[in-house]
Amino acid sequence: TPRPIADLLVRASFRALDRDGASANARVLDAAAGAGVFLLTAFRELVAARWRADGVRPNTQVLRHILYHQITGFDINEAALR
Repeated sequence: TPRPIADLLVRASFRALDRDGASANARVLDAAAGAGVFLLTAFRELVAARWRADGVRPNTQVLRHILYHQITGFDINEAALR
């Protein structure tokens, strides 16, 4: 998926979650991760949402929590996973 399209879709989804106040705690699953375009955009949005929710810039521990607990991606193509 081209990055501008992935950015548009992910940002629109997060804006909808923002209305409910759920964006900082959202969990993202990309079942066809490929190059990870959606996951990278989602990570950026999750970091920004956490920053807005907490009022402070996320530290390394928070960033790791987002990576390990809020983002999941997989793909059946071994080359894409590399």
